Amino acid sequence: MTDHLTFVGTATVILELGGLRFITDPVFDPPGQTHRVGRMGWGRAFRYTRLQGPALPVEQVGPIDVVLLSHDHHADNLDSTGRSLLPGAKAIYTTVAGARRLKRSGLAQAHGLSPGQRVELPGPAGPVTLTAAPAQHGPAWISRMAGPVIGFFLEHLGRRLYLSGDTLWHSALAHFAETHVPEVALIHLGAATFGPTGPIRYSANLQDFGELARAWPAAQLVPIHFEGWSHFKQGPSGSLAPLQEGPWSERVRTLRPGQRELLWRPDETQES
Repeated sequence: MTDHLTFVGTATVILELGGLRFITDPVFDPPGQTHRVGRMGWGRAFRYTRLQGPALPVEQVGPIDVVLLSHDHHADNLDSTGRSLLPGAKAIYTTVAGARRLKRSGLAQAHGLSPGQRVELPGPAGPVTLTAAPAQHGPAWISRMAGPVIGFFLEHLGRRLYLSGDTLWHSALAHFAETHVPEVALIHLGAATFGPTGPIRYSANLQDFGELARAWPAAQLVPIHFEGWSHFKQGPSGSLAPLQEGPWSERVRTLRPGQRELLWRPDETQES
């Protein structure tokens, strides 16, 4: 059994791992919609607009076993059309606070994870182990306002995959990286900012990417979450070119939107 991934856009990726089908941070609304971080008070001033639609329509996603949701409260990680996929999934893993909200909306299969918590997912080709990775949605002093986020670390038959979620490089992630070493790392970039808080970032930039690259000197580095939204300040021309010119350039992999690709390097792919 061969493992694959399909990049849909932003942080939405369809993963086929161990015979299970995962989807990450499902976002499928058409372009042109403007969202606010909050409905009341100062949160209404934090606006962001969808500039680019998904590479695949939601109707072509197919059955999903597991949703990996870094957080549920921002539309560039979960929008209205993406929510339509949740009831059909067998399991949803997200933050503890996010799982509470999803359960209140009738999604009993939502499970909240704290950083470091592990679960074993039975699959046709053997269990897939899921570990929640620490994530910090902005500088420490403002991350409480931004809300909780988690990343994910998946293991199957010795293969290892990391999904960062919206996070900056921080001490808890540095500690996690010492003991959880992936072969493939999907890293949310974009250097997201909002007018009311000026240059404060809510997702990784090139410096954060470099820290992860140095922490995992053999990992394949896959940038996602860098295009299609007005609050992303490092888009394709500002993100990918410098990544491909850096000291880790040979390890940077650019995904083709809408294309089903091998998850692991071709020379490392295991058939069964």
